[in-house]
Amino acid sequence: MDKNIPVFPVFEKIETEHRNIFDEYLGPMEPAVSEFNFTEIFMWRKIRFSILNGSLCIMLEKNKKKFFYRPLGRRDTEKTVRELLEWGCKELGDCSVYGFLEEELPVLGITDKNYDISSDRADSDYLYRASDLIELVGRKYDGKRNHIKRFEEEYEVQMEEISPGNARECLAFQRKWYEMRGCEDDMSLAYENCAVIEVFENFENLPVFGALMRFKKEIIGYTLADKLNDKTAIIIAEKADYNLSLIHISEPTRPY
Repeated sequence: MDKNIPVFPVFEKIETEHRNIFDEYLGPMEPAVSEFNFTEIFMWRKIRFSILNGSLCIMLEKNKKKFFYRPLGRRDTEKTVRELLEWGCKELGDCSVYGFLEEELPVLGITDKNYDISSDRADSDYLYRASDLIELVGRKYDGKRNHIKRFEEEYEVQMEEISPGNARECLAFQRKWYEMRGCEDDMSLAYENCAVIEVFENFENLPVFGALMRFKKEIIGYTLADKLNDKTAIIIAEKADYNLSLIHISEPTRPY
């Protein structure tokens, strides 16, 4: 094993140079949970990783509680979950494992006979067909099409692909957005702001892509994405100048 890869119970902070390690484990899995791509894992800096039973194990902290993502890999998953929980309960006081799809649990031998299993509805992913949002066909999209028409009549904007050449401008816009919103007392947005800044500051070393929008040469919004699997991309972050009312458009959503 690579001497730079920590072995359980040693956990190491994730850096951009670990990307190839994560790609090795994530690629064959074709993940369907939005958190399981390198950018999403890297940007939240309270995350550490280790190797146990040939699986990549990720430990993170949220709301002052530490927990694990499901082991990334296809070997001895149930055994690895059990060992993580046993170690976590002993060393951390309280512990859980997050990120399984309901249909894969029985296949992996993880059942409610052996574990306390619950659904986390608040963190459900939302899945959209790209063609639906591109074409906006049908009556249910009437409001969206009218909104876009009004926006195009009001503003003459330019779209650009986000690149190393303009990523710093996006970073400046993100900081400006955070200040405009007055988010200092909102810890959730404060953490998100730090995470998005990490992405833009490391843009050239992350597999991200996206687009920005300009009005009178100034950035007024951006969308930033990463590949989840061969059929799906995820939106990492999306922000717009809330002083321009027509720039915001709600989308139909449904849980994945």
